[in-house]
Amino acid sequence: MTPVGDEVKNQPVNFSSDSTASNHYRSRLPVVVMLTLAVLTVLIIAIFVSQYRLIAIRSGSMEPHWGRGALLVLSSEPVSQLKVGQDVAYFPPPRLFDGLLVHQVMDVLSCSSRSCRIRTKGTANPVLDPWIGVVTTPVWHVDLAIPFVGYIPILLQHLIGDL
Repeated sequence: MTPVGDEVKNQPVNFSSDSTASNHYRSRLPVVVMLTLAVLTVLIIAIFVSQYRLIAIRSGSMEPHWGRGALLVLSSEPVSQLKVGQDVAYFPPPRLFDGLLVHQVMDVLSCSSRSCRIRTKGTANPVLDPWIGVVTTPVWHVDLAIPFVGYIPILLQHLIGDL
C-alpha cells in the first residue's frame, strides 16, 4: 500500500547510495584544502627567500602582454645586462608617478656599474613615458605573468590596507 498525505511526510528518505559518495568527497575536502594551502605557503616562502619577487598588475598599460589582475614573477640581474625590449620594474620620479611601475625598456640612454638611465613605455600607451627612468643593480625584470591571480593580493590589500 502506498502512503498518502501526512504519511508521505513522515517517511524516511533513503539516500544511501548518494550519501556514501557525498560523504566520501566531503571527508576529503579538508585534506585537499589543507594540502593546497600548504603548497601555496611553501611557494610563497620560496619566492620571498629566493631571487624572485611578485607584483600584481593594477592597470592596463601593458596589454596585450598582460592585463589587470596578472601576477608577475620578477627576477633580478645586474644592471649591466639590461636590454632594450625587457619589461622592468622600477620607481619613476615620485612627482610624476606614485609607486612601482613595470614598463618596457625602449632605450638605454647611459649606464654605469650601478645604474642605467632608461626610457620606457607601456605597451598599450601611444607614447613614451614622460620621464627618464633610473634603474639600479639589481634590475628586476619579468620572467612570468600569471593571468588573474594578481586579483587576490589586490583584493587583500583593498580589504586590509597596505601590507
